[in-house]
Amino acid sequence: MNDASVFNFSDIGVAEAYERYFVPRIFRPWADVMLDALDVGRGEALLDIACGSGTVAKAAAIRTGDMGVVVGTDISPEMLEVARDTTPAAARVRYECAPSETLPFADLAFDAITCQQGIQFFHDRTASIAEMFRVLRPGGRAGLSAWASIDDAPFFAVARSVVGTALPEAAPTLDRPIVDRETLERELRAAGFEVALTTVSLPLEFENGIEQAIAAMRGLPMWPAVAAQPARVRTAILESAREEFSRYLHHGRVRMSMRANVAVARR
Repeated sequence: MNDASVFNFSDIGVAEAYERYFVPRIFRPWADVMLDALDVGRGEALLDIACGSGTVAKAAAIRTGDMGVVVGTDISPEMLEVARDTTPAAARVRYECAPSETLPFADLAFDAITCQQGIQFFHDRTASIAEMFRVLRPGGRAGLSAWASIDDAPFFAVARSVVGTALPEAAPTLDRPIVDRETLERELRAAGFEVALTTVSLPLEFENGIEQAIAAMRGLPMWPAVAAQPARVRTAILESAREEFSRYLHHGRVRMSMRANVAVARR
């Protein structure tokens, strides 16, 4: 199983499930952490790299206001389709399909850059970080986040456990949602940034319980690989997931704590 078959963000079903289950419970709250850390304000030009379904971009547009500019980039046309469909018509946001390694923007074009849980999926992190530095204005700042460890992202740890057991060839790639704190700081400093790093924890709750948490697994990029398995394999994965999620069940709700490293890098 190759990398593309496991991490398939180019599946409209994955993109829609991501928006439905992950955004309100995981990524929208973390967007506020990022934008607060960057102190994004009115009139600023902001670039959201690996924007997915536009979570941070849409939140940023509220803060930058009528005089601001927000651009979201991603390499998944399906994610961008969902982003456009869910962005209010009045929001000053535009989306472009572009790789992080070769951004289609002029030098010094933005006041701020965000990259929420995207750096771990870059094919070439060094080139991507260099591009962030290039398009930022002097004094501009970039905010990047990545889960602190697989154990600090228990929803994804459950996915690694249950999918990796059934599909062992997928297990190593399920560690990719992690870029450790030291690596993140080192690579940003090597590009010329001044870096401040914090580790933040936020709750994650599936208010309708275990079945909702299992349904959310359809938003994982390796889900098409799971869906392609024989029925007996899919059943085994889902039963294992029920057992794992039951450890986090409190009064009918699945409750977890997610911990991420958040870097603010200044040019």
